[in-house]
Amino acid sequence: LSPTTEFESYLANLILVSSPSTSFEDVASPQTSALKWLADETFARSAQLTEEQLLQRFAIATFWYSVGGPTSLVATTYGWLEPTSECNWKSPGNEFSDSIVCDENQTIIAISMEKAGLSGSLPAEVGLLSQVQRLEVLQSGLVSTLPTEIGLCLSLVSILLPSTLITGTLPTELGRLTLMESFSVTGGMN
Repeated sequence: LSPTTEFESYLANLILVSSPSTSFEDVASPQTSALKWLADETFARSAQLTEEQLLQRFAIATFWYSVGGPTSLVATTYGWLEPTSECNWKSPGNEFSDSIVCDENQTIIAISMEKAGLSGSLPAEVGLLSQVQRLEVLQSGLVSTLPTEIGLCLSLVSILLPSTLITGTLPTELGRLTLMESFSVTGGMN
């Protein structure tokens, strides 16, 4: 990927320093789609976001594109990728499902994807959401290994995933999650 603007180049460098496993080589990847979206959208440029906020916005956009995003859903129909704080993204008319919950500092502490008809996989960039406490993905169209970067989410207290999401073995990095109270997998593991 050759960044097309100075802001896109700045974002790419910031992301690569914070998430070395991220790659922008595949122009059709969720990561590249999220970078392009973030570089082009007006909110990120006009809101004077901190580096931490830009990384959070990139991580949650990558999450969206990785789980099917606009290929299977229209983002704005589900309240995602809006030109507003990601803390306001949620399915219209449903306060709790398919939503993001933030604390008073506008840091994501919970992600709930309960009914959005997801497909794809959980991205490694979830590790950029270091303050997330609860991750609930209840759709069975997701299939992947649980990324090792989940071990960077040191505030995780609860994970609820469909059995089809998890293939292979669980990453040893889960052992870093000392605050974990609940790890639930619906159905049997593949």
